[in-house]
Amino acid sequence: MTIYTKISKLLVSLLPILLLQCSYVVLVNPMQAQAQAQTAKRSKVTFEPPKGQPAPKVTFGGGTRNGRVDSDLCPQASRTTARQNAGVKSMVPLLPQSKLGLTTSSHPTFMVYVPKTNAKELEFKVEDTQANEVYQTTVKLGATPGFVSFNLPENHRGLEVGQDYKWVVGAVCQSNSSESRFVEGAVRRFEISSALKSQLNKAKPFEQVVLYGKAGIWQDAISSLAVIKRNQPGNAEAITAWRDMLQSVGLDAIAEAPIYN
Repeated sequence: MTIYTKISKLLVSLLPILLLQCSYVVLVNPMQAQAQAQTAKRSKVTFEPPKGQPAPKVTFGGGTRNGRVDSDLCPQASRTTARQNAGVKSMVPLLPQSKLGLTTSSHPTFMVYVPKTNAKELEFKVEDTQANEVYQTTVKLGATPGFVSFNLPENHRGLEVGQDYKWVVGAVCQSNSSESRFVEGAVRRFEISSALKSQLNKAKPFEQVVLYGKAGIWQDAISSLAVIKRNQPGNAEAITAWRDMLQSVGLDAIAEAPIYN
């Protein structure tokens, strides 16, 4: 038997093993890559409460301008409007249970859920810990129910690092609105570490939301995610992330409402 014959027989005997290994590379590796990509894509966006943050240094009121608590934003609401509010009937500030939202921005965005209402306007204001007014505005209210955003204008004096502020949103029902509903929350601006700042600068918008959420920076996480969801209404990943974020702070009952601005 020649050496060439021996080599040929050896190759023939090894052929099934070689084919099996090749099929494993072709079939299994793409499946693994796809699984890894899906796992990365499904990274759950949640809010982790920050550690070591003291309670907000602001005083909260009762929920109505005269101290009463009514289910409707306006006491004059029609019965039809009341029947349409089958779910959540009150305004809800988009905040964790602590009612404090951290931000890295001097001019952050604030959000509230507004139920079905006949109110035509919303009043928004920001106060410091001494109840001094920092900013105030009134905006026209469009379709409801849904989420409404308020911005502290860039050309206005911004929030100072290390300071707490109270923000209030109230429904303007009539010229005499002493019984209209309002909601309150607190915001605190603080400096982040240089390491987190570097990560945020390199991250894409959705990755920034994840980083903000893990760091407990609520205002920046929810406002950034709202922009993504509003600009990409058909993005399944953004829809799921929004639902997960609100569920992580106990607000899943309003997670399906649209974002209007």
